[in-house]
Amino acid sequence: MKKLLIVLVIILFATAVHARDLKISWQGNTEQDLAGYKVYCAQPGDSGWTNEGMIWNYTGEFTHVIDVGNAVEYIIPDIIEGAYAACVTAYDTSGNESDYSEVGTIYYNDRSDPAVPSVVKLSAPITITIIIEGQ
Repeated sequence: MKKLLIVLVIILFATAVHARDLKISWQGNTEQDLAGYKVYCAQPGDSGWTNEGMIWNYTGEFTHVIDVGNAVEYIIPDIIEGAYAACVTAYDTSGNESDYSEVGTIYYNDRSDPAVPSVVKLSAPITITIIIEGQ
């Protein structure tokens, strides 16, 4: 029984070490009537993806919308291999919502070097980063 328990712990630990999360972050607005932000995401399998060479573009409707309140980052846990896109809007206390920020895309390849996170920085104040658990 002790051997089985040790093996299970090692397997669970090894799985956790290789987990990847997708972190979306941006610079906060300074308007006094700012009420919060919404993150719009596209994930592998969503319709609207095009691939030209190694460049992935997303032109579909965003089906994943997350109201993050006044936070300036959002993390999608345990991502799978594939293309991801994200943009952010701000909304005020009257319920008015801004246009989308520039859309950022990133492709996560499960075979990439786990010591080097992938980062996409855009001219709009949004950053998309693949992070390694524990870093």
